[in-house]
Amino acid sequence: MHSVSSSRNGKQYLQLVYVIGPPYAEKLQPHDFGPEDLQSLSDDVDGFSFMTYDFSSPHNPGPNAPLKWIRFTLQILLGNSGARALANKIFLGINFYGNDFVISEGTSLYFSFIYLLHVFFL
Repeated sequence: MHSVSSSRNGKQYLQLVYVIGPPYAEKLQPHDFGPEDLQSLSDDVDGFSFMTYDFSSPHNPGPNAPLKWIRFTLQILLGNSGARALANKIFLGINFYGNDFVISEGTSLYFSFIYLLHVFFL
């Protein structure tokens, strides 16, 4: 899987990074990506991009990526087993944006802005 070389440089190989969403509960659910998944794919991918943002939503407004939550979800992903040895393959996706929610409407201003663009310009 790692033998595909770049068209620009035949000596530089492409890397495969698998994107992981965070769990949304305190305990892993059957559909969540967890330590066993991390271990089973570790030989086949070069890294894992762990999305540590979007903690809040329009229905539960608040911080986008609280540090305590990032640490907690990372601990869940690594578990207490051999998956901890794979921590060097994890890239933390850190947000560089924020959301401003309109509490009374239950939507974010971003979505309201997109709606207005659609109504007035399309």
